[in-house]
Amino acid sequence: MPPPNRRERRAMRKDGVLDTSAFLKLAGKFIDLANRENQRIPATELHMAFLWAAARYNAHVAKAVLNVDNQEEFVKAMANEYRDMLRQHLGDPGLGNGEEDDKSDSGDRGDVGHSGNPGEGDGTDGDLNSGSNA
Repeated sequence: MPPPNRRERRAMRKDGVLDTSAFLKLAGKFIDLANRENQRIPATELHMAFLWAAARYNAHVAKAVLNVDNQEEFVKAMANEYRDMLRQHLGDPGLGNGEEDDKSDSGDRGDVGHSGNPGEGDGTDGDLNSGSNA
């Protein structure tokens, strides 16, 4: 099946469905927020705040939106998704190569780029929703 054209992508977005491009653009907004906050908050504090917020929001989605029957299965599915994404980004040779860390001599600050595509080498074949309907 060919990828959706521009008109189809716009219709999908109106329906709240994210294609890969829209997904990355949205994720980029969170990365931009992290980079702005990292100007005054150490990355070692900031990354845990983002992780906590993601867990809180995912718990809300599980309970209030998806009405999951088995919370433990949802936790396992989300943990697997996170593990796969983290491994993919840790394997990215362009991340952490020192260029984005030039803003600080402490190594605790610096912009994170937006690169990295879901579905590339993570076993999801670009399925941005895999595991989220546990």
